[in-house]
Amino acid sequence: LEILDLGCANGSIAKCLAQIDIKGNLYGVDFSEEMVGAAKKTNLYRSVICADLTNGFPIIEENVFDVVFMLSFLEFIEDPKILLADVYRSLKPGGKVFLTFEAMQNKETLRLRAQSTPEVSYYSTDKESILNLLDGAGLVVESWDEMVGYVSPSTSMPINYFAIVAVRKS
Repeated sequence: LEILDLGCANGSIAKCLAQIDIKGNLYGVDFSEEMVGAAKKTNLYRSVICADLTNGFPIIEENVFDVVFMLSFLEFIEDPKILLADVYRSLKPGGKVFLTFEAMQNKETLRLRAQSTPEVSYYSTDKESILNLLDGAGLVVESWDEMVGYVSPSTSMPINYFAIVAVRKS
């Protein structure tokens, strides 16, 4: 398996895959040099690079990955169209993308989150706009779930997440 972990942070996905004995070549990308360093220390990635994913990511070749993970960072990207187009091109036909992100479906939720962490920019991630983005990128949703990810310590609000599995159209 060829696996791409976008927003790999400290390598937690790599550790999970190793625990369940998933074998393959794992590549990581994160915007933080500190997180890239931590991911490299796991020795589970074939390669980890630092890149700003707000404008897509560097693709070495098209149709190379069987699986792409995009966990808990899409809500920080103002316009993910370029990134999702790159994900589509990087996936093999029939390849899968696993996404999780905060379910911020209205302006009030966005306002409260922005107040609780003013140093971070959050963008709307309502279900309809995400479905349209995925469809526009050539990705077909296989499953969609909503769950409580955690309770914010600063606002005591439950932070809901969407969890999606999508497949590249052939």
